[in-house]
Amino acid sequence: MGSRALRRWALVHKWASLACTAFLLVLCLSGLPLVFKDELRGLLHDQPARAVLPADTSRIDLDAVVERARARHPGHIAWVVFVDDDEPEITVSLLPSAKAPPAQARRLKFDSRTGELLREIEPEETRPQDFLDVMLRLHRDLFVGLPGGLFLAAIGLAFVASLISGVVVYAPFARTLDFGTVRRGGSTRLRWLDLHNLLASWASHGCWSSARPGS
Repeated sequence: MGSRALRRWALVHKWASLACTAFLLVLCLSGLPLVFKDELRGLLHDQPARAVLPADTSRIDLDAVVERARARHPGHIAWVVFVDDDEPEITVSLLPSAKAPPAQARRLKFDSRTGELLREIEPEETRPQDFLDVMLRLHRDLFVGLPGGLFLAAIGLAFVASLISGVVVYAPFARTLDFGTVRRGGSTRLRWLDLHNLLASWASHGCWSSARPGS
């Protein structure tokens, strides 16, 4: 690769990285509590204790749970039914009409063994916003709706450009080094460059692994 092409790739890498770094940090910090949102909601909100039943107790019929949810709110339609694999819970999301936005959905959590209603969560647009709601809005669209979501999509593309250009720029210089090598005999700048490349490789691998289905 010629020096002119290498300089162009280096510019792409520098500016794409600068454009997305701060926003990727925001996404990471806001996404961390969302990973544990069910556990945190259990701590932040009171919820009736589940009945103590044998481990092999069968689950109640899903149609029966949906009918119980609709009976509490006549005229609503079932939008999403989620069966928790880790806890004996079934969540039924209801909308007031087929054209209603997701922000008007109310969620009802049932014990999947007894059909008992455990908790009802009011629609997002009417209930008081708690810490997790704020983190979700920040993570999803930076509090500005669709434009924020599109902006974050652009940041994702900038991140991809940063990764690709980083490989192109640094691959020729890394051919003679083992992966993960941090050269300690040279200058401080060279050592920081090696650390930068190592941490970037590790972070990008983690992002890619978390984005794959089933990971």
